[in-house]
Amino acid sequence: TFTCAGALTAIRYGVVRGLLSNEAGCGTSPMAHAASDEDADVQGALGVVEVVVDTAVLCSLTALTVLSSGLDASVYSSGMELVFDAYAVTFPRVGAPFIAVSIFLFAFASIVCWAFYGSECVFYYSKKKTAQKIYSLAVCAAVFAGAVLRGKSAFESAELAADMVCAAIEATDPSHWYGVSFEKVIPDLIARLAGHNGIA
Repeated sequence: TFTCAGALTAIRYGVVRGLLSNEAGCGTSPMAHAASDEDADVQGALGVVEVVVDTAVLCSLTALTVLSSGLDASVYSSGMELVFDAYAVTFPRVGAPFIAVSIFLFAFASIVCWAFYGSECVFYYSKKKTAQKIYSLAVCAAVFAGAVLRGKSAFESAELAADMVCAAIEATDPSHWYGVSFEKVIPDLIARLAGHNGIA
């Protein structure tokens, strides 16, 4: 029973961190890609590449850095503190500045992306710009709260917000984000892929 509980807890944290890190399976990133003027093929490729780079490259690099640093993870109360010290030990001159800048950029990008996703969901349900403005004020308040909350509380709040956005997306017609029904998109996509591969 204890082993099963530990495995389920590990899976839960892995899924949650994956959602917060690369949004894989959440259904939010199509909103950002659909807002772009680039070709759909390019956006689709970027959607795949961003998950691979984030998970296979960045997360693996961080894990290898922590493992090779020789630090005792049990003495750290926060994983972020462990990662910061691991980079500082493994890469003495550039490790600490690199991870500090990376965290800042990741946090800023996360704020912008999730604010956009939430704003789109609010507008979809309300069809009012006023609701989006109210939501923007709520985001500002949430950013301030996230800056002063303890690490665990901030992560739990982020998990709740991500769950709410994912639930809102699941409750809507996903074709809304593309502005066209999937009945038209899928046959066109299949025809284009067949043409690229020389099938048709």
